[in-house]
Amino acid sequence: MSRDGTGLRGPHFINVDLEVWSRTDLRVLADALRDKGFLLHDGKIRRKFMVCFEAGMCGPSSPEKRIWELLDVVGALPLAARRAWKAADSRVFSVGYSGGEFVTVLRERPVGSGRWFAADPKRAARACETSLSPKLVAAVARVGGTISTTIYPPTREETGRRSARAR
Repeated sequence: MSRDGTGLRGPHFINVDLEVWSRTDLRVLADALRDKGFLLHDGKIRRKFMVCFEAGMCGPSSPEKRIWELLDVVGALPLAARRAWKAADSRVFSVGYSGGEFVTVLRERPVGSGRWFAADPKRAARACETSLSPKLVAAVARVGGTISTTIYPPTREETGRRSARAR
């Protein structure tokens, strides 16, 4: 539950997906990854093959820990899967964040001052800040990987409403 007691959360880390793209079939890589976590996709998208994978999730974590888990999986690949990995066009460690589930309303005080404050500080979303160590960045580079960030916009789910005619 969030700090404001509503159950809504501000911006937060979700997980890291490993996306491998290649002009050649990646089935051997997908087969090697299948038992190591969650295989999210294995197939062709447009003219390229893509495997998308997440390491097993055990409790709260951080981007740093998730990427190390994925690097451990990559380091343990059998020879045929390692060849597919090296031959791939790209290997992306995609760090995913949620933008949160609510918006903080800001008010300028005093008006015209250019100073903005949360209308209700107790319900204000907090920033989500993470960093990656130089050691991790170097390890990702050694396996030919890159690191990307995806920030999903805030969303809100609402139950369906019946139209006035249906009532």
